[in-house]
Amino acid sequence: MVAFLFFQRKEIKDLLAYFRLTINNYDEEALERIYNYPTRGIGKTTYEKLFIKADEWGATIWDVMEKISEPEIDIANNTKQKNPDVVTLIKSYSTLAKNQ
Repeated sequence: MVAFLFFQRKEIKDLLAYFRLTINNYDEEALERIYNYPTRGIGKTTYEKLFIKADEWGATIWDVMEKISEPEIDIANNTKQKNPDVVTLIKSYSTLAKNQ
């Protein structure tokens, strides 16, 4: 029972989401959990716009996030500047995981 409660903690769920996204960049459930944690100014509205654009393109949200600088992605410029930090962070974790 104690172990179950441990895994129900927000911090543990968030950490596991980072691990899952590191291993599989296309894990949209994990991405949705951590895209704005810690706060990066990528709110729910922005995430919904990314989701809609992914649907239009027939792609994943991760694919859209990798191409965030495209002019047809209608989100605020300051958010466009913060997004590559998230992508770079996850890609660097992925590279580290592969090299272990």
